Order: sequence, then structure tokens, then C-alpha cells
Amino acid sequence: MDSFMDKAFPAGDESDASNDEWDIGCYLNKKSPQIKDLDDAVPQDNESLLKRAINEGDVGTVQRLLDDGVDVETRLGFEWTPLMCAVSVANYELAKLLLDRGASANFSKGQINSDHLTVLMAGCTASASEDKIARCVEILLSRNADPNMVDRSQMTCLMLTARSGHSKVINLLVSHGADVDVRDVNGYVNGYTALSVAVQYGREEAVLKLLQLGANKTLRTTAGKSPADLAVTFKHTQIVRILASSSQTSTVQAFSSMEETLSKFFKTNSAPLPSKESVTRLDDLELLLHGLDLGFLADVLAEHDITWSYLLTMEEEDLEK
Repeated sequence: MDSFMDKAFPAGDESDASNDEWDIGCYLNKKSPQIKDLDDAVPQDNESLLKRAINEGDVGTVQRLLDDGVDVETRLGFEWTPLMCAVSVANYELAKLLLDRGASANFSKGQINSDHLTVLMAGCTASASEDKIARCVEILLSRNADPNMVDRSQMTCLMLTARSGHSKVINLLVSHGADVDVRDVNGYVNGYTALSVAVQYGREEAVLKLLQLGANKTLRTTAGKSPADLAVTFKHTQIVRILASSSQTSTVQAFSSMEETLSKFFKTNSAPLPSKESVTRLDDLELLLHGLDLGFLADVLAEHDITWSYLLTMEEEDLEK
């Protein structure tokens, strides 16, 4: 693999332009070794058979090999353990089997080399659907995987997940103690938080989720850029609006059902508003709608020039129309 140093800026050498355009995931964009790539790294023995069985999702063969004495923490090339390989393809059944057989959820490649890639990181960056990733991440967290460990570039699992935009996984990580505002500050990167990462990559749902979970939108990068500044730089117009009107995000988080959320929102915003504030509150409503996966209604409101004051006085029949 190419050295991370070959891809990174030396400390202090970043100009404003390079900070705006530099991909904080340059290290991550390099392909991680896929399970099938490990064939050349191991002899054709039980370890190779174990790797192939994981790649094919063959739980029975993995179980047999473990019964025959294959070490559950054996290295399958690139210092990946069987559990790392299993969660990297979001195979819950294999992950559970390996964990039940004694695999460590906290194994880190950093114990052997300088990458510091953990099992949880391999799970968070799996090539799979969000639901499958969330299921594997959840079992790792339940087995005491540490969500606040960092890789060599000081990226946390939360940052990696924000990059992918998986809001369900973000929720799991934070609920298990992930620091929502930690920054990737070291000599090679730009002091991004998970929120900054989500903004850079245009992950609207991740931005909303992080705001709901209390992410501080005023924290700035080492170049002095706030998440809002980054949203403007990368031309993510909707995220600019979300960040500008995020005062109601806690309302979305605090209530589980749509009915409760809407009820609370209208109760807390029912006072008469001066005309200047109408637009602000309407922006807050748009944020609420996005949090409820009803963002498409925001355009309908704008199209029909529905102001906040008018919305509060609308009858059920008007709303249906």
C-alpha cells in the first residue's frame, strides 16, 4: 500500500485553497485489502481455507476449521484477523460466531504496525448496506469495542461513518460513548470533526443526525473554517440551510414518533412572530421535515409561498391539499 505520507500535506504547508479542496479521506480512499486479495499473502493451508470461507459466507466451514484448531485470531494477510474480515463484508452470523469463539472486538492493527485500524473501523467502512453494517457494529459495541480509538490519521469510527453518511451507525456509535466533537488534529490533517466530515462529503442525513446528537457546529478546522464555511466551499446548498436553521434539532431527537415530534414542534413555535422571524421559523420547519424524512415537503411549502404564520392557521383540509 502507498504510504499515507505520500498523500498528506506536511504540517503548516496547507494553503487556504488546499484546505478547501483537500480530501480528508485521501488515506481512506485508497482501497483497503479485500478478503479475496489475501490469497497471495497466506499459504494454501487452513488459514487460506478460513479466509475463503469467510469470503463466501460459509459459516459451517469456518466453524469446522475453528473446531479443528485454527486460531480465532490467526492473521489472514495484511495482519487482518478473521473477525476483521467478517465485519468488513458485514457478515453478522460469522462475526457472532467468531466473537463467541473468543475473537477480540478490540483487536487493532496498530498492535502490529502503524495503521491502527481496529475491528470496529473495519465494520464501519464495510462494503454493504447500512442495515447490515449497523447490525455488525452493534454486536461489536455490545462486546466492548472502543468507538473512540483512532487510526494513524487520527480518524475515529464516527468520522469514518460520517464520511459514508450512515446515520443509523452514527446513532449507535454515539449511544455507546463515541465523542461527537473530537477533532482529527495531528500533523497531517485539518482538525475536522465528524460534522465537518459529513459536510464535506455532502451527507445531509449524517449532518442532521450529528446535530440532533449535539454536535457543535461552531468548531472550526485548523484553517479556521466552520462546518457552515465548508458547506459553502463545497457548494452543498441544502446543508448550508440545515446548518443555518438547526435550532430545532433537539426536538427531532427527543420524540420517537412523528406525531409527538410535530406536536411538540408546533407547541414550542406557536407564539405570534414578527415578519422577519417568519422565514427563520420556516427554515426550522424545513429542518424538522428533513429529520422526519419528509424533506420533499419543504419544496412544496416554498412553491406555494406558505409562510410560518399561515401554516399555523391552516385547517386539516388545507394541509391535505
